[in-house]
Amino acid sequence: MTKISKITLPLTIFLITSLSMVLNQAGIDQLGHSLRLKLVEQPFTPLLNRFGLLGSVEFMIICSLVTISYLLLKRYYLLTFLFLSVNATGIILNFFVKILFQRERPGSERVIRLFNFELELASYSFPSGHVMRVTILVLSLLYLVKFLFTSSKKILLNGLAGGCILLVALNRIISNAHFLTDVIAAISLSLTFFYIIIYWFQSTKFYSTCSPPS
Repeated sequence: MTKISKITLPLTIFLITSLSMVLNQAGIDQLGHSLRLKLVEQPFTPLLNRFGLLGSVEFMIICSLVTISYLLLKRYYLLTFLFLSVNATGIILNFFVKILFQRERPGSERVIRLFNFELELASYSFPSGHVMRVTILVLSLLYLVKFLFTSSKKILLNGLAGGCILLVALNRIISNAHFLTDVIAAISLSLTFFYIIIYWFQSTKFYSTCSPPS
């Protein structure tokens, strides 16, 4: 897949999903509702519910602190800045897109929670914050691993990354916190945003100074 297609394909999916939501075309969300009804009574559902933690702000903060500490210890200052910028800007982007569309959630979740505290901020549904956070975080970590380490297990790493994102996405649907279109939009927007930032970074003079270990 070319660099352009890695940006344009998810961007097209995001635009189609957004248009479907704005025009109130409920076909995709009805499919998600049917999926939820089939999965909610399955014996593995309680375990699946735990994977929502991977997209929480708390998990992202802890994982980010560990990653940043490692990068600073190894003196990868530009990569530290890149990691921080991608993830922090992704959160801001998600917030503004939520405000732009202001879609109500399908379930009862209406406030933002952080370390068991409820913040008095409107928590809109489109796109999913959990899914967008975990997608950008996983993509960032995957990029760092591939950049800094010589690994022949790229297929395994890609599979693990995709699995984490899928599990969080299913969790948000099964818990009735989001519509299916919220999840699709979150993943597609995250991919678009991430590759724009990464390809811009690779085009700058700073990229050559971040040489991985030989």
